Amino acid sequence: MLNWFKQAAAEAWRNERPTLVVVPTRGQSQALKGQLLEAGLSALGLEFVTPPYLRAHLSAESGTLPPPREHLRFLLALAAEQLLAGKGLSEAARLAAVSVRRTPDHLLRLLEQLSGAGADFEKIDLPAFRPVVQKFHSYLKATEFEISPDSDRRALGHAQHETPALGPVLITGFHGGHWPLWHLLRAAVQSSQHATVILPHPREQAHDLDSAWIGTWEETLGEAQLIAIDSDAAASGRATIFLAGMDMREQVEAIAAAAHQFLADEHCTRLGIVFPAAGSLPRLVAAALTRHGLPHYDAMGQMAPGLFEAPDFWSWIELQRTPRLNVLLRFLTALPNDQSFLQDPSRDKIGRVLERALADIAIDDLPLLIAAARASEGNSERISAALENIVFLPDNATFAEFLRVSANAFAVLGWNQRWREIAQRTAWTAKVDAIFSRTLFLQWLDELAVSVRVTRDLLGQHPYARIQLLTPAQAENQSWSHLILCGLNEGAWPAGARGDFLPAGQIDALNQRVRKLNRAATQRGSQGEGHAVVREGDTLFLGTEQQRQLARAQFDGLIESASHGLALTVSLVQEEAPERLSNPGEFFGRVYHEVHGHPVSQANMRALRDQTRRWLDAASLPEPNDQSETPGIRQTRAAYLSRRALEASNEYDFALRTAPNEIKPLSVSDTEALLKSPALIWMERFLGIEGAEDATYAWNATIGKWTHDWLAAVFGRSDAFVALPDGDECAARISAAAERKRAEVRELCRRVGRTIPDWWDSGWEHALCLAQTLGRIVGAIEGWKWAAAEWRLQAQPIAVGENRTLLLRGQADLLLGKTDALPTSLALPDLWIVDYKTGNKSSLAPKSRKKDEPRSPRVLKSVLKGDALQLALYTLAAQQLRAQSVEVSIFSPIIAKPEPQLRTEDFTDCGPAFRELARMQATGIFGMKGPLRGAFSFTKDYPLATLPIDPEIIDERWELTHPDLALEEESW
Repeated sequence: MLNWFKQAAAEAWRNERPTLVVVPTRGQSQALKGQLLEAGLSALGLEFVTPPYLRAHLSAESGTLPPPREHLRFLLALAAEQLLAGKGLSEAARLAAVSVRRTPDHLLRLLEQLSGAGADFEKIDLPAFRPVVQKFHSYLKATEFEISPDSDRRALGHAQHETPALGPVLITGFHGGHWPLWHLLRAAVQSSQHATVILPHPREQAHDLDSAWIGTWEETLGEAQLIAIDSDAAASGRATIFLAGMDMREQVEAIAAAAHQFLADEHCTRLGIVFPAAGSLPRLVAAALTRHGLPHYDAMGQMAPGLFEAPDFWSWIELQRTPRLNVLLRFLTALPNDQSFLQDPSRDKIGRVLERALADIAIDDLPLLIAAARASEGNSERISAALENIVFLPDNATFAEFLRVSANAFAVLGWNQRWREIAQRTAWTAKVDAIFSRTLFLQWLDELAVSVRVTRDLLGQHPYARIQLLTPAQAENQSWSHLILCGLNEGAWPAGARGDFLPAGQIDALNQRVRKLNRAATQRGSQGEGHAVVREGDTLFLGTEQQRQLARAQFDGLIESASHGLALTVSLVQEEAPERLSNPGEFFGRVYHEVHGHPVSQANMRALRDQTRRWLDAASLPEPNDQSETPGIRQTRAAYLSRRALEASNEYDFALRTAPNEIKPLSVSDTEALLKSPALIWMERFLGIEGAEDATYAWNATIGKWTHDWLAAVFGRSDAFVALPDGDECAARISAAAERKRAEVRELCRRVGRTIPDWWDSGWEHALCLAQTLGRIVGAIEGWKWAAAEWRLQAQPIAVGENRTLLLRGQADLLLGKTDALPTSLALPDLWIVDYKTGNKSSLAPKSRKKDEPRSPRVLKSVLKGDALQLALYTLAAQQLRAQSVEVSIFSPIIAKPEPQLRTEDFTDCGPAFRELARMQATGIFGMKGPLRGAFSFTKDYPLATLPIDPEIIDERWELTHPDLALEEESW
């Protein structure tokens, strides 16, 4: 190879035709350039190319560049969708078309493999997929597209009949794992003035593939010349170390320490750090090397977002795919603040109006929600006008129509540059006149709109540095003094089997069919008569078993390439599920057994991790770029420690330093939430941010709203007292209110061209059943003459003793009065407050296994749990408004008899709890209680990033902060 470079360096800059060095990956091209620099040779005029760039070189002459894969995936999915739209498909063919419609890439990869192997899909035992493939080929013909094996064959045919377009070409680093590139490499040889192909010796683990690769090159170009290579005897005395980190963070620390140890070796000339694939592990290692001030080359780099990788574009795609309220709200939030159509009304106003509409009709369909908002809101026209700026794609259309509507949508949003990037890749779409779905168009658009770019840290941009971060494909066929093989966990390296369309038996039969014995050779080859070659025009099919053989050969080749030092690293736990152990992979276990003479076990892994930890602690790695502690870091540390100290809540734990100047009233429902999730109420009250509820599950809230509305309609929806109707009248009024709601929603659906879905009717009937059940309980009340529905408590100050005052507002579901004359206020001798519950809530009447146990302590427990707090507060408010005797109850579907459950005197022990609630309101010291996310309950998400704290610490801090609101452990 050195002689070739010497000759090429002297002539390349004078040659009109390009001189190419073709290698599989950029990592290998960087290694060759480094060797040229060490040898003092010039690379002037030499072009180092990988297969994609080689294909671009050849296509300039033959016009055979295959289309991007997203176009081919689209055509394959389109073929499946067109077949599904027709009739006459068998059940097997229909299921095959459905699978291709969803994930076309699997079948496309099979078609490319079969085309390279020279096999006809019609003769493959996959009859269910033949209609899709036939339709796909018709679209390929219409668009003049070719899959990559066909275009490579065409490039080869063109090169065989044309004057060479390339100068000298060197092809090196390719082996039996590169059979899909066979025709491309042949085309490069045929297009060159002079070609040199360097072939590696067959590897033991992939001997059949490599032997056929070498034999076929010999059949094409003649007998290969053997090149003697001096073996490095130092490899026999190479040190091998095994490192195990508890998690990825500790594994990164171990890799950095191993790199320091290897760099200190006087024989360390090139250190390769090899990862199974690009991902979080190589990114963290690159960051660690940067912190340690070690120059390196990160061949994988980090993906940085480009023009399309932005929340507004992603949320727009999702909104087009599923036009629902929560997706719309995410899109509006992602848009920049200077978006003109979101100034008046604001995006918050739009969101609130549409959320109310969803809670009212329970159908998450944007056109329907907008129509509902227009019918009920005063400024609905302005909201409708603002939302009309969001252009929605049609459900089905041609390519031309989809592109026209998309251009309008992008123009309204000011995405002109984005549209130019898309438009320049759509010239071929005029040849597709089929009508297809919006889902298919969005899938193609999402794949097309990719603009990520590779970035590296400043210290990771040195291509000739001693430290190289690479993937296995980039690291093979190179010489290394030291290697660190990272992430050798099960399923990561070697990667899990991806699965094939074809069974292994069919793949073996295909490969056997394209092989032949070289008995027509005119002279004895280097391997003798009978060596295997692949038939002209065909290649081998690399299935799962072949890929596994290649992975083993690749790994063994890397092991052999390290002359002086080798390290292998794993993690003990899975990063995505730290509670689960992560087993070492096959490669790690095999090398461990070769070195230690016994297999690796979980006990060995735990001992290895302990040994690694002790080694890291003793290493004392330098941190030349370690930043001193900043004020922000110190403040974060102070907050971290303060939130975990066993003391009362302070400003780091949802509390104000000083009392607020103005005390705003608390709603009764928020006061109840103070006992369950006080941090959420604190953020909403003092920061103005509210935890979002998942609008997808609106049924529970909607059914509750309908039920309360229909029950309120029994009394004319007024705060004033009216005569309590009997049971038959209650049932009739509830039915009438429910029918009005159904008629209203039907009319809305008719206006926007929708029909009421069956599930909506089912939910409506469920709400009607609940309302009628509660209505029968109300209708069975005896001795109470007057009733008032939805009585409002307007910012009422309530004295709770010891100069404490609660400022409350709320709305009670039902009040019952017992007087002769129609009441005009709550100044009644007897008042009954009722709260409706649509769930299966039991009576508030305290139960006890002991006779004569006082009721008040048991009621206090119920109040502190939040079960009876709302009614207790309403009782306080009613007494403040001069009600003399107050009784309270909840009515639910499982309540058998309408009767008072608690009375005023039952709340006598609750005074300290009420005063503590008043102190919370006055001081703004709330604290935290309850889990961040309930495992078995629907709770709002925290609107700010909040670190979890041990529940025991939270409970103790709550008790220290609000002792009168704490429950004894046994009371739960």
